[in-house]
Amino acid sequence: MGRKVHSRLRMLKQWRKIVEKAASTINKLYPEAELYVTGGAIEGRLTVNSDIDILVVFSREMSWREKVEVLAKIWEKLEEEIPEHYILEIHILDKNEASKIKCRKIKLT
Repeated sequence: MGRKVHSRLRMLKQWRKIVEKAASTINKLYPEAELYVTGGAIEGRLTVNSDIDILVVFSREMSWREKVEVLAKIWEKLEEEIPEHYILEIHILDKNEASKIKCRKIKLT
């Protein structure tokens, strides 16, 4: 395997640490939001092509513009703590949208 593949796999193995940092930052910005991690990481099926999915769920409906603004604010803060090349996928949802996601989710505190 190439150097990039090994580097990516090393980062993915640290997903719990990265998720904790991200959750802490997001909680400070949006304490009213519920946070979940989902996808291959929690299902034990990480591959070199995986990313880490975090759901940020708000109780109220939000416009597309509001979601973009929330996501931009989150990434602005995360870039101070998490390498920008880290494979983190953040999804901004309302409760209704989140209820339609049927895959396994683990709630973050």
